[in-house]
Amino acid sequence: MFWKRRLPHWDIDDVAYFVTACLADSIPARGLLSINQYRDKLDQQPRPADLTPQQWSEKKASLLFAEREWWLDEKPAVRYFLDLDVADVVQKSFYHFAGERYKLLAYVIMPSHIHWLFLPLPDWCEELSARKHDRSSREVIMHSLKSFTANECNQILGRSGPFWQDES
Repeated sequence: MFWKRRLPHWDIDDVAYFVTACLADSIPARGLLSINQYRDKLDQQPRPADLTPQQWSEKKASLLFAEREWWLDEKPAVRYFLDLDVADVVQKSFYHFAGERYKLLAYVIMPSHIHWLFLPLPDWCEELSARKHDRSSREVIMHSLKSFTANECNQILGRSGPFWQDES
């Protein structure tokens, strides 16, 4: 596991990835404040004696994930995927490289975010590695989907600017 900005990431060969990708500005300011306060509260708590430092770190990440999910599910600031044309762009994009770059295992499109479960295909990963790409297979797959859908969805919505949060 490694941390990029404030979220944990895992890049491991031959495993499925569960990804949550949120729309830009999907969590309102009061939600961000609440999440930050909760993070500070967790950081001030002593590590439980029955948990290793790594386990405690993972437990805090899990608790923060649940807090973010609550804000995304219950009080999102933007809900672009309520527009069925916008949601359709993302749904079709899940299938575009399915079977070529990854095995699509599951997904759900919520009003303000997506959850996506995929398994990068070994042959494609080997090709990517042979090209000495500077991104992991997970990063390439996600960048492709997020870049395409951002452009298409912004066009449908008649807007410009960031569509997805930088980090998933």
